[in-house]
Amino acid sequence: MKKHFAVALTLASLALASPVYAVEGKIEITGTTNITAPGSYILVNNINATSGFYISSDNVKLDLNGFTISSAGGFSTDGITIFNHKNVEISNGTITGFPRHGIFAPGSSTTPNNIKLRNLNVTNNTIFGISLENHPGFIIEDCAISGNGASGIYANGAGLIQNNIIGNNNNGMTSYSAGKAGYRQNVFFNNTASSVSGSAMNLGSNICNGVLCP
Repeated sequence: MKKHFAVALTLASLALASPVYAVEGKIEITGTTNITAPGSYILVNNINATSGFYISSDNVKLDLNGFTISSAGGFSTDGITIFNHKNVEISNGTITGFPRHGIFAPGSSTTPNNIKLRNLNVTNNTIFGISLENHPGFIIEDCAISGNGASGIYANGAGLIQNNIIGNNNNGMTSYSAGKAGYRQNVFFNNTASSVSGSAMNLGSNICNGVLCP
C-alpha cells in the first residue's frame, strides 16, 4: 500500500510540474510571458497588463484564440515583441492600446525569418500597429489595423501584405527596403497622411479611399 501511494504521489508531482495543454494540444497561456521554447501556444483569456509578450525562440505559433491583449499602462511597452527568430506565427485575436507598438520585431536579418501575422485586430497603439524593422520573408494578411499613431504597418524587407483593412491611422502602410515588400487586395481608408508611403510594390487590386490605389 505504501509503495502504491508513493508511486501515485510521484506521478501527481510530475503532472503538476508539466506544462498545461489545451484540448487542441496547444500550451495554454493565461498571462503575458516570455516564450522561450518552440511549440504551439494558445491564449485562454483576455489579458490587460503593463507588460507585453516576448517571443524568444524559433518555431513558435501563438494563437490568441479570439481573445484580447490590452495595455494597462506602462512605459515603452509593446504588445508582442518578436526577437530575431525564425518561423513565428501569430493569429486570431486583438492587440490594442500599447504605448509603443502592437507587434514589434526589432533589428534586422539577412535571411528569411518567416514571420506570419494573420487574422488580427491591431488597434489604437501609440506608434505602429505592426512594426517589422527589417525581416525578410514576412506575411501580413487578413488583419484589421486601425487607429495607430504613426502607421498601421511599418515593414521593411521582402514580404507580402494582403487582404487587410487599414484605416484611421496616420499613414496606412510604410515600407522602405531594397528588397521591396509587395501589397495586394488591401483596403485603405481615412489614413491622415497617406495610404501608402515608401517603396512597397503595388501588386494590384488595392483600394485607397474608395478608388484603386495608384
